Formats: sequence, C-alpha cells, structure tokens
Amino acid sequence: MAAVTIGLEKALDNEKPTITKISNFLSNDWTVVVPSRKVGLEGDLVLINQNYLIFVEIKNGVIEYRKGGFVQQNRKTQRWKSIDPIAQMERVFYDLITYKKEMLETSRYIPQNYFLCTPVSYDAGIPTEMSENLSQIHLGNLDDNLEDFIIQNSKKMQLPFSDIEIQKIIKSISPDGDLISIVQSKEFNVHNRLVECTKEQKRVLDGFKNEKKFSILGGAGTGKTVLAIDAVRKKLHNDDSKKYVFACYTNRLYRDYLSRSLPKNILSGTITMLLVQSARKLLDSIDIDYEEFKKCIDRIQGQGLFGEYFEAYSKEFEAFVLSEMVEPSRLHQDMIHFYESKHGIKLNKMREELLNSLNKQYDDSKTAKKIIHIITNEKITLDTPDLQNLKFDGFFCDEGQDISPPWFLFFSNLITPENYEIYIFYDLNQKVLGRSEFKMPLDIFEFDLNSTGNCRSTDQIAIFANLALAENKELVLKKIHGNDVKIMSNKNLEFLCKAIDEGIKKLLKGGVNEQEIAILYGSSNSDIANTVNLFFEKKYLYLQKDQRDNTGNIDSIRRFKGLEKKYIFLIVESSDFKDNKKLIYVGATRATTQLECMINVNDDFNVNELKEEYAKELTRLTNV
Repeated sequence: MAAVTIGLEKALDNEKPTITKISNFLSNDWTVVVPSRKVGLEGDLVLINQNYLIFVEIKNGVIEYRKGGFVQQNRKTQRWKSIDPIAQMERVFYDLITYKKEMLETSRYIPQNYFLCTPVSYDAGIPTEMSENLSQIHLGNLDDNLEDFIIQNSKKMQLPFSDIEIQKIIKSISPDGDLISIVQSKEFNVHNRLVECTKEQKRVLDGFKNEKKFSILGGAGTGKTVLAIDAVRKKLHNDDSKKYVFACYTNRLYRDYLSRSLPKNILSGTITMLLVQSARKLLDSIDIDYEEFKKCIDRIQGQGLFGEYFEAYSKEFEAFVLSEMVEPSRLHQDMIHFYESKHGIKLNKMREELLNSLNKQYDDSKTAKKIIHIITNEKITLDTPDLQNLKFDGFFCDEGQDISPPWFLFFSNLITPENYEIYIFYDLNQKVLGRSEFKMPLDIFEFDLNSTGNCRSTDQIAIFANLALAENKELVLKKIHGNDVKIMSNKNLEFLCKAIDEGIKKLLKGGVNEQEIAILYGSSNSDIANTVNLFFEKKYLYLQKDQRDNTGNIDSIRRFKGLEKKYIFLIVESSDFKDNKKLIYVGATRATTQLECMINVNDDFNVNELKEEYAKELTRLTNV
C-alpha cells in the first residue's frame, strides 16, 4: 500500500505526477506532505515516518552546481539562472525547529535530510561539503528501490517520533491539508496499531493452549471475542472431531459478527436462541409441547428463592427448569457444588420450591405432572438416537458477565465428557444487561487480559472511557493515537442532533464510509432514542434505527455491545455519569478511531469539570 499523501491539491500541476510516483513507491508507514505554500518559496515535499524526516525539492529542469551555487536551465530559452533549492527546503525545516518544543514530547536533535529531485539521470554535481545533508534523486530512481535509496542517504532519528509528534509535525507543515487525506491517514495509522495489538493478544492463547478449562477477564477492547473465536478455531484445528457450543448474550453481536466469524461446524448462537433450539428437541423426546411447557412455567416463575437470587424472566427460569430435567453431567454436578459451596446459592432449595409450585398445578396440568415425573424419576438422557446431536465436548461462553447461573447450569448438561472443556470470556465493567449477578461457575484458571490494554480504541478514547467509569484503575495505553474525545452538552436534544448531523457530514466529506459511523444512546425507550430516530429518519442510508429486518447503525448501547465502529456519536443523559457509568464505558469503547460524546443535561452535573478532568488525564497518561 502506498504512502498517504496530504495536500496534493496545493502542488503545482507539473509537480503532481512526480509527487504521486514518490508516494506510490514508499511503504504505507510514510506520510507525504505538501507544505502550504508561501508565494512559492518553500520546499515542495516533506516525507515523514517514525524514524526519518525528509525534505524534497522538485526541479523539472536541468540543474548543475557551479562555482557560487546552483543554476537551473530554462527549458524554453535554454538560459541559466541562479537558484537556491537548499534555502527553500530550509525554510520548511527551520519553521519546524521554531516550534520544536510544542511538537516534540522529548527534546532531541532533528537531522537535516535534503533531496533534490531532478528529471533526468545525470549528476547535478553536488559538492562534497554539501553531500552530508543533500542528495540527488531523479525520475530514474522512482521505482521499487526508492525507499531503500532514501534511507541509505538519510540520517535516522536517534529517538523515533511518536504518533502524536508525527501528527503535530504534519499539522504544522500543512494546517489545512485536504480533509480526505487527513481522515484516511488517521484511519490507516489507527488500523495499523490495532492490527499489531490484536496480534499481541492472540499470542496470549499460546501460554495456555493445552488448558481445557479457563476464563479470561478483560476490559472493553482487550480482545476477548477475538480470542474466543481464535481459541475455538485452534481447538478444532487440533482435533476436528470435537463438538463445541459457543454462546453469547447479545442478539446483534451474534447476528452482525459472530455468525459470520465462527466455524460452521459448531453449535453457536445467543443463549436464548440455543435454549429454544435445544428445548424443543429435549421436550419432543418426552412428548411435551414447548408452548405448553412455557405456559406451565410462566405461571410459577419468579417465586421463592429463584426470584430473590435472579431476575427470573421467562427464558432464565426455563433454563433452570430444563437443567433439572436432564440427566446431570459431570460438569453440571461440579457447577452445582461450586455454586452452593462457594457462592452460597441454595439450588437444592430452589429445586424443592419448583416441585412444590408444580404440585399445585398437578390436578389441572398434564404438563406439570410430566415435568415433576421427569425431574424426580426419569430424567432425559442424551444417549438416545434423537438427542445424540445435543452432546458436546466443550462450552465457549462470550459476554460471560451477562450470563447467570441458571444458564450455565442448562448448558452444562449438554457437555457430557468426564474430562469436559469450558472457556469463559467476561468483563464485569460491561455488566449492563439484567440484574442477575454473574457468578463464576467453577474454580478454573483465569488470565487477566487487562494487562494487555485496550486494543480496540485510540488512547484518547480509552482514557475517556476509563474516566467515565470512575474506578481510578491505572490504564495500559497502546500508543494508538487519534483525536481527543469531543464533549458537547446542551439541554436541547434537537441542538445535539444537529451537532451530530454536522459531524457526520464532515466525516462523509472526508471520505468516510457511512457504514463506519454509528449513533448510540442509552435506552431504546427513552426520549433521546425517540428524538434521534425521528431526526435521522430517512436522512442517511445506514444511519437508521436498527431493526430485525433492516440493519441500521442507530441503536442502544446495550444492543450494540460487543460490536465496534470507527466513528461513534454517543448521546447520553448527564445523570448517566452518576447512575449508569458502565453504560457510558461500554458505549464509548465501541469507537475505534473517533468518539464524540453528546450530553443531554438533565441534572446539576458539571460538564466543565468533566472536560477539565479529561484534559488532565490526557496530559498525565500521555506523559507516562
């Protein structure tokens, strides 16, 4: 991939083809910048990457060094005139040196690397005393060896430029560089660092590739889902006869990402989807209609201890009842023991209460009678031919923090080997769904992925998300540099929607793909959601409310959990910074490249204090 070029439209027409060639023959870690011109007296080009800063002057006529200086031949009149290409490049160089303290995080020497780019293959006669800082390239050098030639004839920075420093230098050279190039350059730099960091995370698995039971704890962006997918692929690669279940919580995460990324030879889906699929097969094997089963269970859900411990919504209670109806596996027995001894959850007492509640329906419900009989006398066995396909070797669980004990107990009976496999990926700071608490189901080896840092988002976004969480945890930054998070507040939702719309138009003008933009709000049933959905209705193709039959990038934070977009506009209530910190944390960390946080003021929250604290954290952590 070629270098990113910024400001090409400012170059002279006869220079543009040469600049394009130079860009095409440099690798993608370079940025080629055309300086903003000052009556044509500045150098033509600056090349920059982490290790080199190069200044180029392009001359389309013949140049020679004669006693007293350089001369250039006019191609029409054949006359020679004195020129000073070094002075032109030095103007750009010394402009940068003037602001060195503002641009560089640490003071250091910047070498002078000057190149004359000439149209023909001849020696311009650069004198020895100038050759330390000045070299010649000509159109014949503009090939695949160009980068090697430049590096061989340049002095390397003793301490590499950081991403922040590079962006400041670029901005100084071309403060009004063309928007598309700047946006693409930013996207590319962020993407490169994200790819590098994801590779680091995948190497985490190598440390315990032979483990059959482990959990991975990691904050947003630490790569849990990527690792989970990678782990199941490696397990199947090692033994393709293995059968696995892979479950997550969020419908949209499965629909938009996991369903396309996971191997096809496993059973995968959301916990609800997998419950319904499995329940129909299990109940068919004992002649119970699933709809009748649901009616029977709905009458008693939420009663007694179950309602005290768990949220007790219908599917969670179904999972518990079905877990009692299937012949217990070794994994199931181990989980029951651990939940009761470690967490003090009285599952045996819940079982008794379930049977008592069913007994009250005994005379009126054949389904209740059959359920009681199955639980107490004749549990469903998976060894029958019809249920063999419900026997699995291991269980992968993503979004584990949202999955409560009844769900784990249900799935545990489908994992039948004595030497079972279980892998749980979770983050307690992303527990924004339901009130049932996550309880680790087993005493298994745990790896804390937080030590690898957020590899999804820029450092600026990670700092903001951590600040919103207000847990004072020390961040591990990955040197993924982007824009500071823009924070805007107003009591008028219409005003905030207009601000978002202006931001979207600017991104689209900069060449951003609309599908890389999302607008997220706290709740689907809020005034914010209604206002945003109405304001953007039919305004854009993809920035529409997400629906089952029409994918859209306007959605609630909860439904978008586990997904990501390059550009996120987050619109929340000011009270969320007190009452729903985890929700803001999850919403903010959906962005990889740029985040704008719009705050609808609905209480006495001091937004200026938030901005000041964010600025302090940026300074403190980037200095570290």
